Amino acid sequence: MKTTAKTQKSPIHRDALSAWRHLVNLGGLELTGRDADFEADLLAHLRPTETSLDSVLRQVSIDQFLQAFFATARPYVQMFEEILRFFQAAGATQGRQHWRLRLDQDTDLALDHFREQLGQWQSIKGRALLPALDVQGAWLIWHRLPHQGSRALNSSASSPNPLPEWIENWLKAYDAQQRLPLPAEQLKGALPAELQAIVPFVSAVADLEARLSYEGMKRILRDRGYHHGVVLVEEAALSALESDYWLGQTLKGLFEATHLPTVDRQGIEQDLKDLISSVPTCSVEMDVTVPILEDIVRLPIWQKRHELYAVWVATLIVSALGEHDLKLHHDNGRIEFAFRETLLASVLTSNPPVQLISERRSPLSKEASSTSRSKGAQPDYGIWVANNSTPDDCVLVVECKHYQQSAGGRFSEVLSDYALSLPRARVVLVSHGPIANPEDALSLRIRGRCASIGRLTADNSAAREVLEHHVRECVGPRAIAQPPAGARIWATQAMAVDISPSMRPFLGQARLREKLVQLVATRDVGIIVTIDKQIVRLFPPTPDGIDAARNSQGNDTELSAPVRLLTDCYESVLVVTDRDGYDTLAGNSGTRLDAGDPDLYLLDLSKRPSTSRKP
Repeated sequence: MKTTAKTQKSPIHRDALSAWRHLVNLGGLELTGRDADFEADLLAHLRPTETSLDSVLRQVSIDQFLQAFFATARPYVQMFEEILRFFQAAGATQGRQHWRLRLDQDTDLALDHFREQLGQWQSIKGRALLPALDVQGAWLIWHRLPHQGSRALNSSASSPNPLPEWIENWLKAYDAQQRLPLPAEQLKGALPAELQAIVPFVSAVADLEARLSYEGMKRILRDRGYHHGVVLVEEAALSALESDYWLGQTLKGLFEATHLPTVDRQGIEQDLKDLISSVPTCSVEMDVTVPILEDIVRLPIWQKRHELYAVWVATLIVSALGEHDLKLHHDNGRIEFAFRETLLASVLTSNPPVQLISERRSPLSKEASSTSRSKGAQPDYGIWVANNSTPDDCVLVVECKHYQQSAGGRFSEVLSDYALSLPRARVVLVSHGPIANPEDALSLRIRGRCASIGRLTADNSAAREVLEHHVRECVGPRAIAQPPAGARIWATQAMAVDISPSMRPFLGQARLREKLVQLVATRDVGIIVTIDKQIVRLFPPTPDGIDAARNSQGNDTELSAPVRLLTDCYESVLVVTDRDGYDTLAGNSGTRLDAGDPDLYLLDLSKRPSTSRKP
């Protein structure tokens, strides 16, 4: 769903203070509550030594205010971008059309909300860091592109290769001495990836030329002469560059390059990246308008920014587990963050395997002196030993707050309640605002397991690193080797091979090998997993992978835990075991397939097998 303000007439604001008050009302900013820091950050961007925002807004220009508002909102945009990547990590780019986040019973935010609305954010330039190319460097870009003809005004003249209609129209206006903006996102969408490295620079040149106008640049060149300075900073340098119609010819060269072979485009890409990396950056202030900011604060993702904070914290937890093979769970494309227990992710490669679960309730400890929890301890996120739910099986708790000032005793109570109720867990309290060391008020018995992280925001790298350190330390390093090339670890189906001691006589049978090779060839087996009482190793679904799995040796036979974890992560699991292993599977009996030996069990388990299905 697209939300835009262009259909609604914007009031005219002649001063920064009225524009600010309008955006506060339109965007639902809670200046005495959860958005108190927004006001403080805005003031810091404008006049960090002042204490009254209203007073400052009466002194600054409306353009200065709009730039500061955009910069203050930027951490939220980064938060939204990281949530979009969380979607993509769950497989949202792989064919499913209606991915969404459920925040509560009445609120679903679709993946398209994030894609389309972030596109609106990204189309705003604000203050940008761009390559500080001088006139000579800009012409190096031109020289690296293919051209029909020479540096000439006739940018829209006929070409052997057709141009997109909107580019043709832009070039005709350019030839008629009109200087128009060039939307970076639209330009990127029309070019292959290899030619996009200089799009921000080209688009910035177009925007600055639109401000100066063709006649304005002619006057600057006449009054100041030819200048070789930084194009995006010095008007005389930009005017000198454009005296030979650099922009139109460069734009046309970019589109002519789209018809080159891929290897040639890749050569251009590398040369342009080398050029850009060889120069420093410069800060360029671009246009932001009140109607543009109105569009932004009406967006559903902005209106739900506080609720999305806890979702974003989950993305940090997942990011901290990057060295592991991790499965993000969803229900037909919906990732649930509502107020009920939800399995969010499973980690196959830690020892022991663990799962990230939101809103799991545990009994409240009798020692807890809570004033707000009577029904149990229910943290926002917990990392638990896989397929276990007793309080001792929780290794990490992360509780999220969006307060704008430290809550003192209430924060200490949160830490205490969770630490006492989940006696082996490290308990981490995070907040968008400040936290004044609430763990200091805790008893020595639990203080060592508690930590707080204040001002955890998208642009606070130090706070982010602290949370990620806690996650990595509680989960531990990767305990299973990376699967060799050819393994599709998150395919539809896995094959689990029991390698406990009682299986050794079966694993050496040639007919079992033939059966497994046949199954891998005819079923969508993406990975072979050896198991005993836990997941042992991962192998590719090839004859060599099958042989390596058959030659492995394990320990005790207790398949229930690893098999439950695998059935959480895969649509179906083929389990190869014997009677001893089968007896440990309890209700996960599945469908028994012909293994060619009456004492050998080849079980086909669905993701959520019924206990009534018998071999």
